[in-house]
Amino acid sequence: MKKIIISIITIMLLILPINAKAESNEVTIYMFRSTQCNHCEDALEYLNENKDSIPEGVKLKTYQVYQNSNNIKLLEQIQKDLNFEEKDIGSIPLFIIGEEYIFGYSGPADIKKAFNLAEEAKNDSEYKDIVKETISKLSLKDDYMMLDEIFSEPSKVATMIVFGIFGAIVLGFGAMIIFSRKN
Repeated sequence: MKKIIISIITIMLLILPINAKAESNEVTIYMFRSTQCNHCEDALEYLNENKDSIPEGVKLKTYQVYQNSNNIKLLEQIQKDLNFEEKDIGSIPLFIIGEEYIFGYSGPADIKKAFNLAEEAKNDSEYKDIVKETISKLSLKDDYMMLDEIFSEPSKVATMIVFGIFGAIVLGFGAMIIFSRKN
């Protein structure tokens, strides 16, 4: 009897995951920014220094709009779809979470507000990712960077090569000075 019950439970455990609907509770915060924007850079610095405060299940994608026609087109369409007022068009940094958005960066409170919106969106059955939909609708390249890409550390090999070349140059100049004095 025990073997039959264990067999039934095993079969049910194997079948349930196949029939269960996979739901994603992942939400993306989209940040439109420019390297020419001090507020954008301040927001990125804050986010990089506080990576551990990004809620679980929340991704951050940044879209550089300075001299990037693909991302400018994406930003313009999203602003149109969200009915931005004329005075707000082109304002950056711009954080978009679903169909909600935050203009500018005046301090950590703005980032915390974006995180709160993302947490709410994770539990919202009507969550709509307008950026993802717009990229698909316009057949645009999803040209974003993650924080780790923006603030990547140089590789150890590259650092060793640079120091090696610098060391060879210094030794070369030292040797030239020593040998030029002997003549």
